[in-house]
Amino acid sequence: MKMKKLMLSAFVLLVCLSANASTIVVSSELGIAANGLIDWTVFGTDHSGFLPVPSAFNLAVPGLEGLGVDIYRGAVASGGTMRRADNDFTFDGNFGPGEALLHTWRLDNPSEGPLSLTFDFDHPIEGMGAQVAANWYGGFTATIEAFNGLGASLGSYDLAGNVTPINDDSALFIGILSDTQDIDRVTFSVFSPNALNGNPPDEFVINGPRIVPEPATMTLLFAGLVALSLRRNR
Repeated sequence: MKMKKLMLSAFVLLVCLSANASTIVVSSELGIAANGLIDWTVFGTDHSGFLPVPSAFNLAVPGLEGLGVDIYRGAVASGGTMRRADNDFTFDGNFGPGEALLHTWRLDNPSEGPLSLTFDFDHPIEGMGAQVAANWYGGFTATIEAFNGLGASLGSYDLAGNVTPINDDSALFIGILSDTQDIDRVTFSVFSPNALNGNPPDEFVINGPRIVPEPATMTLLFAGLVALSLRRNR
C-alpha cells in the first residue's frame, strides 16, 4: 500500500510539473545543446536518386543510449513512402552541401490530409530542433509543436523561412525546449504558398534533428521513491 501511495505521489508530481511547463522556440542550432543527432544516412547514401523511406518507422537515437523514437508522416501512419534526399544532389536547397535529408514526399498518397512529421519518444526529452525547408523555392512558414505524455500541447510556434538553391547552410532552424523536461512528442509541419502543379503545399525536407535528453532528475526521483519504500517495508 505504501508503495502504491508513493508511486501515486510521483505521478501527481509529474502531472503538476506538466501543468506548469513552459516552452520556448529556438531559432538557432546553438540554442539546442544536443547529445543526440538522428542521421538519415541509415536509409542509404546514394546521391544518384531518391531512396524510399517508410512513412512510419522506429529508430534508436544515436548518442542517447536507451532512447528510441517512432517517426511517422501525417496524423497517423497511413502507408506509402517518404524519400531520402541529399542537398545539392536530389534536393537543391540551402542546407549544407551534401547534407543528408528526409523528404516527406507524399505523391503516393495525396489524400492523406494535412502533412506533418511526428517524433514520438520512448521517454521524455528536454527539447529538439532541426533545419527544415519547403519543397518549393521562396518563403514558407514552419510550425513546431510539443506534447507531454498526457497528450496535452506544451506549445506551438511558427517561424518564417526561405528556400534558395545556394547550399550555404542557411536553411531555417526551428526547435523547442521545455523547462520541465516533459516532452514526449514533437511535430513539425510546413506550409508554402509556392507549390506548383497541384502538388501538396505542405511537403517539406528536414535534416537530422538534434535532441536534448531528459536529465536524470526524474529518474532519480522514481529510484529514490522505490528505494525508500523498500527500506520501510523491511
